[in-house]
Amino acid sequence: MVFSCSFAQKKVFIEKFTNFLCGACPGATVELHNFVTENPDLIWISHYKPVTFEANPLMNPQSEQLWDDLNVFANPLMAVDRLGSGSSFFLNTSGVLGVAETQLAKPEYVNINIENIEFDLDQRSLNFIVELVFNEIPPEGTLHLSTFIVQDSVWGHKQHSYFNNSPGHPLEGQGDIIWAYPHRNVVRAIMDDAWGTANLIPDTPELGITYTKEYSYVFPEDHKPIDSHIVCAVHKAVNLPNGDKTTLNVERQKLNELNLVLSSNEDLYSEVKLKISPNPVFEALNLEFS
Repeated sequence: MVFSCSFAQKKVFIEKFTNFLCGACPGATVELHNFVTENPDLIWISHYKPVTFEANPLMNPQSEQLWDDLNVFANPLMAVDRLGSGSSFFLNTSGVLGVAETQLAKPEYVNINIENIEFDLDQRSLNFIVELVFNEIPPEGTLHLSTFIVQDSVWGHKQHSYFNNSPGHPLEGQGDIIWAYPHRNVVRAIMDDAWGTANLIPDTPELGITYTKEYSYVFPEDHKPIDSHIVCAVHKAVNLPNGDKTTLNVERQKLNELNLVLSSNEDLYSEVKLKISPNPVFEALNLEFS
């Protein structure tokens, strides 16, 4: 079955640069989750950092390239619509919401449609088309389309946490290392290149003309299609730390919102999502699972 999805609204792109060894990162995740729950026009993805002394199954080569190109100097750090340059490109969580609110009021230069979505369960292959239609002439500069395959949530990988002993915090009592942790909105792949698809959009796009790109992706065995999203962003193409990388618009399609057969019965029961607290245990052990 083929699905088409059409959108017409300026949305805001939030990128979190994170690491499973970062104790402050799960606190930022709690805050970001609250932001996007309250405002569905905020679209958030997470780029995980490679770890030199420990395998990191949450990273991908394209996100690693972004970390290097942007000289990401710490984590957690956030970027909103890829605004700013150098160190000003990055925000802490407290700065995200104000910038996002300002960006939501900006023009919707380009409408992003994610069309003809097909999934083959046996081959674990995803095929879709992205269509771009410009409503206003954008600011001068070369534009790329970045298309991300994102998984939410990814279980089975630890997360360090500074909030085990923080009274009233949602992560209180879950341990200094949280073993049953849902890693949110993990970028699994960026299609074509770390900086997206080039040579699709002319330097001066024509209004009302449709620019089209077809994509195909095969899910690895450890990547759950049922928890996956397609995220597409149109942005300036400069990949240097001090260059203009402003995002004009972003869109997302969650695969589980479509009537696609995304999992076999075996897949549905292959993963137990279990929350254990407190850690360490003193008098009672609490188990929470679906």
